Amino acid sequence: MSKSNELTCKDYEKMINDYMGDLLNEDEVLDFLSHIENCPSCKEELTIQFMVSQGLNKLEENGTFDLNKELSEKINSSLKAIKVRNLVIFLSIAGFLSVIVAIAIFIFFSLS
Repeated sequence: MSKSNELTCKDYEKMINDYMGDLLNEDEVLDFLSHIENCPSCKEELTIQFMVSQGLNKLEENGTFDLNKELSEKINSSLKAIKVRNLVIFLSIAGFLSVIVAIAIFIFFSLS
């Protein structure tokens, strides 16, 4: 994305809290995750911030936890939600086009 070329690591680090709070839109999530996947420094910062925030919550709950697994699940969940949304959009467009084609065929044969 061209947006990722404009942002610096500092910009992405500032996005971490918004990502963890599910406050980024779909394009921002894709851009953020793409950068995180390719930038070890930012991935480490995300991991640290995730472990600190989630670790404190888990300690307060006195539960057991695997924060690396939970972070991976959050990233996978973000990507899956985007894929599902894109599939719904694709199917909606395909359905709409099918209706248009059916109407065109009906009109064509009605006029023949």
